Amino acid sequence: KLKFLIHKYGFPTLRRVGRSSSEQACVIAQHSDKQFIAKFIKSYRAAAKENNADKRHLALMEDRVRMNDRRPQIYGTQLAGFSKESIGFYPIGNIKEINKVFFF
Repeated sequence: KLKFLIHKYGFPTLRRVGRSSSEQACVIAQHSDKQFIAKFIKSYRAAAKENNADKRHLALMEDRVRMNDRRPQIYGTQLAGFSKESIGFYPIGNIKEINKVFFF
């Protein structure tokens, strides 16, 4: 349904749909197929550069995409279960620089 709404009304930016709806669209997109996520994140990056999308959600989405592709995450937003008793951060690319990473 999100695909249909984006096709019909355009990308759900903060100014177009408000914070809550924009965030909900981001959460739905994170759990969609890889092709949709690739299109969505491209539009989300552009909106975030214009302060028209929440950059925190962009970080979540960027790390989720990297995790799904089995690449280290950038921002440290994703956890992974390594066994039934163990959960921790999915590998982070440059842990020493994690607090210095900025959006754009």
